[in-house]
Parts: sequence; structure tokens; C-alpha cells
Amino acid sequence: MINNNKDNTNIAQEILDKKKSIKKRILINATSMVVLIAILSTTTFAWFSSKDTISDNKFSSGSLRVQFEESKSFNIDNIVPTTDAGKNTSKLLTIKNVGSMPANYSIEFVKSAFDDVEDGHDDCDNRLETDLLLNYYDGKNLITGTFVEVAEALKTGYIILPEEEKTITLTPWLDKNSSDTAQGLHFHSDISVIANQIVEEAPVE
Repeated sequence: MINNNKDNTNIAQEILDKKKSIKKRILINATSMVVLIAILSTTTFAWFSSKDTISDNKFSSGSLRVQFEESKSFNIDNIVPTTDAGKNTSKLLTIKNVGSMPANYSIEFVKSAFDDVEDGHDDCDNRLETDLLLNYYDGKNLITGTFVEVAEALKTGYIILPEEEKTITLTPWLDKNSSDTAQGLHFHSDISVIANQIVEEAPVE
């Protein structure tokens, strides 16, 4: 007689063993997955890449400097009344941009006090200033008028490029109607060239 109970017991045990095996595999797979995720989270992938370097680069600021090529003081004597300023003595001044940037320059005339003991003046009070006229010419711009008028006009400024030179002609003179009271007088002035950076204004939208 066949013992069905024993066979049923064996079948039940096999099923139980299979379930335990499946659970064990699931647990092992889950554990392996957790370990793999942990490893991947701390690993950097090496994708294709390339690098090129330019070494020892230098960044330097520009320089802004203009100067008179002849910076010594000068005298212009024997100024006489005339209808033609060119008949009087002129002085040539050369301005050069020795910086690396284009500049906007202006010429400044400033009346200066000066001791002139040789002519019997303890303190020069620039007595020729009211009668003195001045011509300024830079090869393009001609400005003529009283000393004060020309000095004011030259504050406008002109552009000079790097390494560019500009020659200025200064001619002082007296009007033909100047009276005898202008004889034997003199006038002293400092002359400066002033450069400023050219600022580009943002376009108006």
C-alpha cells in the first residue's frame, strides 16, 4: 500500500526549501544591489576629455602720458603792434603721446608771477596781459584772440594717438591800435599739456 502521507510530506518539504532558496536569492540580490549603488555613488566616471594650457600669460594696464618734446622755458621778445601776427616771432612746441593709449589733450596757460630784477621790477605783475594777443596753430586748428580767450578755447581738447606727434605754433602779438603804454612791458605764463583718457559712452537705447 502506497504511503501518501510520506509523499505529501516530502513534497511540502521541497516546496518549503524552494521558498527559502528564493528568499535567500532575493536577499542576496538586494544586498548586492545596495552595495553596487554605494560603490557607484562614490565613483567618478572617466569620460573622454582633453586639456590644453597656455602658460605664463601677462595682463598689464595701459599707460596715458603726453609730453612736450622740448620742455625748456623760452622767451619771445620784441613783440610789436601789427595787422599780421606772422610778422612777430613764433615759437614751435612739439607734443608727443608717449603712452600706449589714445588721449584727449588740452593746452593750459596759467599766468605766473616772476621776479625780474634785471628790468627793475621787484615782482612782475604781468602788465602786458591786457594788450597781449595770441595765435595758436596746430596744423589744423587756428585760434586767435586775447590771451584769455585763446587759453579758454584750448580747454576743449584734441585727440592724439600713441606715438603721434603734433607741432604747435604760438605767436604772440599786439593789436595795431595798441598805445604807447604797452611799450617795455612783459608777461609770464606757464604752459601745460594735459591728457585725459578717452571714455567711450554707452549707446542710448
